[in-house]
Amino acid sequence: MQRICGSLAGAGYQVLLVGYTRKNSVPLVAKEYEQKRINCLFKKGKLFYAEYNIRLFFYLLFKKAECICAIDMDTLLPCYLLSVAKGIKRVYDAHEYFSQLDEVVSRALIYKYWHWLEQIFIPKFKNGYTVCKSIADIFQQKFGVSYRVIRNVPQITVWNQAEKNPNVLLYQGAVNKGRGLEKLIEAMKYINGELWICGHGNFFKEMKLAVNKHGVS
Repeated sequence: MQRICGSLAGAGYQVLLVGYTRKNSVPLVAKEYEQKRINCLFKKGKLFYAEYNIRLFFYLLFKKAECICAIDMDTLLPCYLLSVAKGIKRVYDAHEYFSQLDEVVSRALIYKYWHWLEQIFIPKFKNGYTVCKSIADIFQQKFGVSYRVIRNVPQITVWNQAEKNPNVLLYQGAVNKGRGLEKLIEAMKYINGELWICGHGNFFKEMKLAVNKHGVS
């Protein structure tokens, strides 16, 4: 989100990035765009998503904007309603094929809800982008939307060769089940280098066990 908002701000747009406060959220750092965190009473589960969507809707209802961008499916509904209420453009930023995440597919009722939301609202977001061509192709086939691809990669950083950094394979993102991390850890037995995992999630404990199991600590 920092890359996306920074790119838009650098192109001359006024940007407001809205998220929510987690228990372990670090303080916001000043950027070239405006940032807002919404505080919720509930921190996880169905009640959290319901509360956050309601708070997000009413917070943005009184903000002037020419375009609203929904980041993943958990903000799709309020962003759609706001775009209709305000008569402004809407964009969908699909970081992933949300309804097919392992933590969604493995729970029948949760899957039914997100699948329903997907079927109804993604076709209403004619403008959008996603992280790879395979997801863009699925969206075209299933929802009739033609999305551009903007790959989710880190910004280029010049490394100081004098520091003699090791060969590093970097995983940056949520440490969740279904992302192939256990296979990545096992593969490190055959790779001359280090695996750096930057993130946290519901697979963190299992990941540590896999590290010990394969002797790659």
